[in-house]
Amino acid sequence: YTMMGMVHARARNQDAAINAFQEAIKLNKSIVYAHLFLGTALMLSNRFEEAIGPINKALALDPSLTHVNFYLGHVYSSLGRWDEAIASYGAEIESHPKSPEAYQDLARLFVRLGDENVAERERYYLNAIETFRKWSEIVPEDADTHNLIGYLYMMIGRHDPAIAAFERAIRVDSNHILALYNVGTAYLDIDRNLDAKEIFERLTYVGEGFIREQFARISPNVEAPIPLSMGEAYQKLGAASLKIYQADPSKSRELLSEAEKAFKASLRYIPSDIHSLYNLGITHYMMGCRAAALKELRQVLEIQPNHEDATNTLHVIEEELAKVRNWLGSKVWKRLESSTDQTPVYSE
Repeated sequence: YTMMGMVHARARNQDAAINAFQEAIKLNKSIVYAHLFLGTALMLSNRFEEAIGPINKALALDPSLTHVNFYLGHVYSSLGRWDEAIASYGAEIESHPKSPEAYQDLARLFVRLGDENVAERERYYLNAIETFRKWSEIVPEDADTHNLIGYLYMMIGRHDPAIAAFERAIRVDSNHILALYNVGTAYLDIDRNLDAKEIFERLTYVGEGFIREQFARISPNVEAPIPLSMGEAYQKLGAASLKIYQADPSKSRELLSEAEKAFKASLRYIPSDIHSLYNLGITHYMMGCRAAALKELRQVLEIQPNHEDATNTLHVIEEELAKVRNWLGSKVWKRLESSTDQTPVYSE
């Protein structure tokens, strides 16, 4: 009966599997796998409350079984019994420390709890980080885990440990696409603009082919993220160039040209990107191209009417242009006053 239940379970006929396992248990209550597989069949049928008893019975009969506490963690999570889920995943990690699924699901549970409880978010995220950190000690060459640690640190505003984790991921895998984007963004956030520029120059230089190849390793839908990723890389490259110039205007104005080129490239990939449009407007303003800046800032406000920075900058430029018009008008009027039929004023 146990073997028959396993065959039904493999064929995804859970009801028949459940009946077979129950028949096995009637004949012999000490068959560990009959209890275990009955519990998993009930779990896969979303009969979570019923699954708890058989899984616990299997664990009582043989505490050395792998994944049993992991299954309990999944069941308790599905029921919203968070403390019991955390305890079960923890028990699986303690008894079988090389079980990656337990670390991953426990960390995901902490992240979920943090997302649902803003007041306790940092505590839950730090618990998730600690869970991933323990796994990284067992498998230090897992770049994905280092990247996830960095991402969670970024989410709670701890840039230094985030950057350290991203850099560790890149040391393990120099082409880890997510870690490259993440570390570049983190560099921008703390004004390590030269480092950010270097990262995003690399990403834009290697181009779509490289990004497509890297995303193929982690996503079945390779084409969808390409435009967004390329647009983001150019947008952040432009932001890095602009910030370097703003921090020290004595630097070469070539940085403004580089920023302009990058923002325009970003807009070819993502035409309505607010960040690129706004920053292109700022770049043009700093280059003295006020008409172009006005056009881009007005586009920003068409997309996002309450964009405060765009509104304020637009007013500044309009006031400056009004002064220019007044000055120009007075100059032209004075010249026109001196105009005669013999010496007319045309071009000026």
